[in-house]
Amino acid sequence: KLEQTLKKEVEKMPEKFIEQVEIKRVEQLKQSAQDEIRDHLRGFARTIPSFIMAYGDQTLTLDNFDTFVPEHVFYEVTGITIDQFRYLRD
Repeated sequence: KLEQTLKKEVEKMPEKFIEQVEIKRVEQLKQSAQDEIRDHLRGFARTIPSFIMAYGDQTLTLDNFDTFVPEHVFYEVTGITIDQFRYLRD
């Protein structure tokens, strides 16, 4: 009985190891994606004052921010498209 139990556990070990490696790999990919998104958001946040000075007035809000800036300028300065900004905002 003990021998059978040990044999079953030993057979499961490679599967458990592979599962642990896969979980770690997925977590690393997730962390990398999160870091990349944070970097984009930080970069974008730094551009907001420039946009406000160049295009803003008393009616500028986060809800209508994307309508004040020409699309090509928005992408050139922020590195994201207006559609990506809308996705992040909404």
